[in-house]
Amino acid sequence: MMPPNIRKKDFLPISAKYKEKGFSAYITKPVKKIYLYECIRTLVGQSKKMITQHSPAFVTRHSIDENRKADSEPGKNDLKILIAEDNKMNQKVIEKMLEKIGYTNNSIAENGAKALELFKNNRFDLILMDGQMPVMDGIEATREIRQLEGPTCSHVPIIAVTANALKGDRERFIEAGMDDYIAKPVKKDILAAVIKKQLATPPICLF
Repeated sequence: MMPPNIRKKDFLPISAKYKEKGFSAYITKPVKKIYLYECIRTLVGQSKKMITQHSPAFVTRHSIDENRKADSEPGKNDLKILIAEDNKMNQKVIEKMLEKIGYTNNSIAENGAKALELFKNNRFDLILMDGQMPVMDGIEATREIRQLEGPTCSHVPIIAVTANALKGDRERFIEAGMDDYIAKPVKKDILAAVIKKQLATPPICLF
């Protein structure tokens, strides 16, 4: 920890200097309890992950503030997301990604017919729809959902999640009533960005 008389413009070079020397975090005095707690919690969490491909993030007051801001983003835990996916492993991977992003109120449907049934009996804020599923595929399920919505403003964003994306797939998905698509294997940063974009888009009203 550094004394409190550090100029603000010196902060970045000094933090980089200590990072190069092998330190894992940099916090200035006087240290607030919340920063000390979050610093220790972050470092312990990073050590438990046994990161092999990437170096652990260097912890500063700025990085702690950014993480706290992301974690406190309003409404995330209140949003209900439906995952329509037949592959058990993909179900677990996508659900875990959503939880890490901050969306914890999730439901799973193993095929399009089940997704349609859940949609009829529940309110969802967003649907992640696999393109190819048994019983009823994602495109047919999406068309049925759009029919159920009818001429209202209750348009629920539907994001196609598909493997082996081919030229023309995006057009097919949009024509069926989907709003966007993500190619498998799903990456957390892309998933987060697409969900954020769709949830920020005003509902489509069809009268």
